[in-house]
Amino acid sequence: MAYERQNTSGHNGPRFRQVSFAQLERETIQKRVTDAYYSRCLKGFHMSGQAPYGYQLEPTVVEGIRTKKMVADTVAADHVRLMFEMYAEPETSLPVP
Repeated sequence: MAYERQNTSGHNGPRFRQVSFAQLERETIQKRVTDAYYSRCLKGFHMSGQAPYGYQLEPTVVEGIRTKKMVADTVAADHVRLMFEMYAEPETSLPVP
């Protein structure tokens, strides 16, 4: 993002500096939250909502933080495998237009 030089010596100068600082702070917070989210995803944590079919959320503690991690559901694993096999077979899948 390119920034232009602004004249802050006028009567609106202090207000303009506050707005500029607020924008910078907002961008910094956004970057930190995005980085933290990405880091947790790389560790294998499910970030929100219900686990997808074939997985269960299992409570765990990592670095002193209570969280949940996705773990494959052994009962549903056979069903998921069968669904993907059936999808890959041309006879059981819908034709692509």
